[in-house]
Amino acid sequence: MVDEIIHYATLSFSIRELMDFMSNGKIQTTTDIGTDKIWKKDKPARFIEGIFMGLPLFPMFVDSSLFNSETNSYDKWIVIDGYNRLITLEAYTKNKLKVKGFSFDDLDSAKKRNFLNKDIIVYALPPNTPLKMRYEVFKRVNPSCNLQDIRHILNQGKPDDLVQELAKRFEKVFSVEKRDGGRVNTKEFMLYYLMLCYLNEENNITNKLNLDWGMNQLNQLNKKNDVVLAEFDEKINKIPQNLFFIKKNKKDKNIFDSKRKNLLLHYLIGDDTKTSTIKLSNEDLKLKRQGYKI
Repeated sequence: MVDEIIHYATLSFSIRELMDFMSNGKIQTTTDIGTDKIWKKDKPARFIEGIFMGLPLFPMFVDSSLFNSETNSYDKWIVIDGYNRLITLEAYTKNKLKVKGFSFDDLDSAKKRNFLNKDIIVYALPPNTPLKMRYEVFKRVNPSCNLQDIRHILNQGKPDDLVQELAKRFEKVFSVEKRDGGRVNTKEFMLYYLMLCYLNEENNITNKLNLDWGMNQLNQLNKKNDVVLAEFDEKINKIPQNLFFIKKNKKDKNIFDSKRKNLLLHYLIGDDTKTSTIKLSNEDLKLKRQGYKI
């Protein structure tokens, strides 16, 4: 049985109002979610054609829990479902999309007015929605999206900026590839690092850390982002790469699996005692025989 019920408000806005929300920043669109589902080819044009044909517009789903530090209120929306429709409407009304050879400005004033006055139903999660329930909604509406991407969407601002920048700097120093049985999400790895170094979490990386909690807590991090980034740069430039990464030649990408993730975390948090007693696994020995340097 379901223990908790998701509550939401049912709202209605015209296309004109939604485009105004897009322009003034009330609606936060992101490509972190469902990037493999972004409309391509003729689908945007067919969507606009359907509006002129009188087809009903499917409802959108937004999260209104995003806090706006500038206005000290919850007045921004994160799009849960409806990203493609919004960016298509924006592209068309800004003359960046043509339908059957005609742009929005080619329409007469009556057709423009009728188009912009079309209403769209919007379901909105209220600001007091618990974090757990917000994750549930995102996961169920976007099942193909990984959890770390959802964490970034729900924690825009300082947490998102910091983790994204750390991941970018990490990938710039190390060329990392995915490995069967040991896939590592770089952004998730950097979140582990931040939690262990700055959020007073128990420095035991064998325990499962609450990453959802950690991402949210970065909002309360006392240190500024540039200070954290400078400290990370100093640490990562001293890393003995051959200790944590293996590759066949200079052109290959590094292999960075879960085992090496844990070893590197120990090193980054100042606990390198375990790095001197690394034993090669059978998998490592097999790679070594294939010509990799370990």
